[in-house]
Amino acid sequence: MRAIEIADLDSRLAADNPWWEAGADVIQTSGFRQRACLAKAQARSANGLPTLITGPRRSGKSILLRQIAADALTNGTEPHDLLILRGDSLLNDDTFFSTTIERFMTNRGSETTPRPVLLIDDTHCLPEWEILLEETSHRYPTARVTATSAAPPILAPPSFERIHMPPVTFFEFMQFREAADGAQIRFDDEQNAIAVASMAQINQAFVEYLNFGGMPEAAFSGHRSLDAIYPGRQAYLDGVLRQYLPILFGINNPQELQRIFQILAHNSGEEISIEHLAELGGVAKNTIRKYLDFLGATYQLQRLDKFDPMTGPYARARKFKLYLTDPSAHAALFGPVGEGAEATRLVESAILAAALLRPAGTELYYGLWKRREVPFIALTGPSRNKSRAYFYLDWAATEETQLDGYARLANFPPEALGPEPYVEIFTQSLSAATEFDGVEVRFTPAALYCWEMGRQAALDWPVF
Repeated sequence: MRAIEIADLDSRLAADNPWWEAGADVIQTSGFRQRACLAKAQARSANGLPTLITGPRRSGKSILLRQIAADALTNGTEPHDLLILRGDSLLNDDTFFSTTIERFMTNRGSETTPRPVLLIDDTHCLPEWEILLEETSHRYPTARVTATSAAPPILAPPSFERIHMPPVTFFEFMQFREAADGAQIRFDDEQNAIAVASMAQINQAFVEYLNFGGMPEAAFSGHRSLDAIYPGRQAYLDGVLRQYLPILFGINNPQELQRIFQILAHNSGEEISIEHLAELGGVAKNTIRKYLDFLGATYQLQRLDKFDPMTGPYARARKFKLYLTDPSAHAALFGPVGEGAEATRLVESAILAAALLRPAGTELYYGLWKRREVPFIALTGPSRNKSRAYFYLDWAATEETQLDGYARLANFPPEALGPEPYVEIFTQSLSAATEFDGVEVRFTPAALYCWEMGRQAALDWPVF
């Protein structure tokens, strides 16, 4: 029996880098939609800034690397000065990784490209990948290094800044839809406001987004049939929870993990506890904690802890909320929802996903006050004097029911509102603004909020 040698992987490398033999024209990206973060990633690569792109599986990270490669070749990089290296094709071995890069840097075909391009996909497949990236950046300072990972770094490589690629935003979804159907929504610079042709049409598109808008192959396919996108529930689960990824986190029962994920997806936005989830799933509490750590680390779920308006965050809260970061996961697993009350929890998931696009420095919680839920509480500012924004969801709000929103404020004593309080109530179609006891209150269609958060992020995609 023969051992696998470095040279035995040459054919695999050549297949991943066809431009070495066929030239720059072989790489085609015209069939792929451009994500909003592409321009920032391309600019960082062109300027030689080490960049780590994170995001859930199937969010388009590998396609983005190919788009960066195409941009580099178009702008003068010689084909033999560009390497795409896939972490999942290197036998999970750091020696193969380091030796392959060394051979590339030593044997690249010309010196006409002063800064060769090194693109590393699925780095999370490699042991101690954060250290490998940092060592590579220091050893080859002339290389323009961009890497992707489906999990966040445990210890962030100091030389790298991070761009997070979330599931498709509603802004991106509408850009694709408008390209096919004509403009329906835009930002009016003169009025400094969002202009829509028909709120009913926007809400119809928003429900389509909740059902089909999360992953690029669904959002940008033009199909509005689950069968055309995901052949079945298991196909979706295999895609987002690919079996090798749980194994890297020490999870040896992927079927059990998938069952727990389905329970959580079905209850997205509901308050839960470790004990209740263990009972529902028939799994030990320590195992549940491991699964939740994994699902959070791989960007499938976002946890919110509880906040008391009078005393602040709960120190030892036994209950918390978990939200799908991709609302369309619910449709892939349980079928699409309509525009009625059944969409409410998924609307909450979409609002949270949009809120996570805010600049760093905002803390998100949820609250319960006198048995009434405050779905989202956002804290910003200095640690001792944070301003508070309270967000409600009233999917059935109309002009006649506005006062119900004001009555909710009456439940808060003044000292609980904090400095410069602000209240926003997300609705289906109602848009209004007023003031109640000195507190600014806005009614905003949820679809417009999600669109605007995506638009603002696209203007200057955040780097961490």
